Amino acid sequence: MQEISVTVLHPLVISTEGSGENTYLVLKEKDGPRTCHMMMLPSTAEILAFLLENQRTPWITLHNAILDIIIKTEASLQKVVIDRLIKKGGNYRFEALIHIDKKCGGHEVILATPPDAVIVALIKGCPILVSDDFLILNEQINSAFDRFNNMSAISK
Repeated sequence: MQEISVTVLHPLVISTEGSGENTYLVLKEKDGPRTCHMMMLPSTAEILAFLLENQRTPWITLHNAILDIIIKTEASLQKVVIDRLIKKGGNYRFEALIHIDKKCGGHEVILATPPDAVIVALIKGCPILVSDDFLILNEQINSAFDRFNNMSAISK
């Protein structure tokens, strides 16, 4: 699997008639034009916006718990990899892997939501990677989403 380095863009809020506002985490390929979008909670988008503006978040959150574990175990964060799309029931969801090296030796992987994993990576300054397959799949999802929105606009 080829891993591709990405950067984090500001959260994107899209309003659609009938379903209200949806908030997305947007990642952009560092050395290319591709982007990927993953839905996230508005509260997580607010935390991400704080971090992208170099401000500390005032809330206790899952990413703070992950960071606390990394710090207290004296582990070092190596990378965050987003390469999974999991089907649960009739829904699909993205998953991320946080790779850490333990002080006593060995490597561990922590499963997290992409927004929490990205927030941890931004705070610790580690690489955020996605697989090429993941970017291709996300392009297909975005294309289907665009076609759906275009059909919705035409039917009005």
